[in-house]
Amino acid sequence: MAVLDQGGVANARPVLYDCTIRRNTAFGDGGGVYNNNSQSRFIDCLFAGNVAQGNGGAVYSSASGMTLANCGFGYNAAN
Repeated sequence: MAVLDQGGVANARPVLYDCTIRRNTAFGDGGGVYNNNSQSRFIDCLFAGNVAQGNGGAVYSSASGMTLANCGFGYNAAN
């Protein structure tokens, strides 16, 4: 669990397979993942229980190329 200004994964270029991104809190946007002007790929991943005080409980992406393939989402929230 991470409690950050942005999400558990922020502005990285990861290629993640079969992962779980859960129980992260962002004081800004993107509880689970914050992606701004960045490339990332998530394949067969689960996003659960992430919270953002701004936008995008599970994922926030702006000016980015992002791939989400065969991913599941549950119990994420944003204000």
